[in-house]
Amino acid sequence: MKMNTQVSVSKMVTNIIMITLCFLMNSTSAANFLVGGASGWALESDMESWSSSHRFNVGDKLAFVYHPIHNVLEVDAQDYEACNLENPMEIHTQTYTIITLDTLSTRYFVCGTQGHCKSGLKVKIVTAPPSPHHPPPFNFPPFSETTKKTKNLIITTCFLAVKWWLF
Repeated sequence: MKMNTQVSVSKMVTNIIMITLCFLMNSTSAANFLVGGASGWALESDMESWSSSHRFNVGDKLAFVYHPIHNVLEVDAQDYEACNLENPMEIHTQTYTIITLDTLSTRYFVCGTQGHCKSGLKVKIVTAPPSPHHPPPFNFPPFSETTKKTKNLIITTCFLAVKWWLF
């Protein structure tokens, strides 16, 4: 039993490293965040502390990395506060989920496994406007079709590698 736990932890660490590498290869001026930090999307993560210690901007990406027992539901504010799992706006179950913060808004995510939200596996993400002390990132010219294809190939390869490591 202990060996299975060690293998599981080892796989999770490997997955986190791979997701981070994929983000680094795909990053532009936006930031990439591993939700929950080193623990990922897990019950032992302190999501409230994690989210309050970061500033999220439009264009940033959130990576949820989790074991198959978990999932990610996007819900509204009321369902977030009540841990109501009945009316999610989005459901993600792939053991990794990438969410792009594309608007100034507050978004709410919970784990849909019974009891996990009430145990704290939920996160509120507030996307802030650019700080007056930090000018918005430089906008690069549009990618050529070849660059887009190369970038998509890198992203696809990274996610296939992550999926391979998960199973």
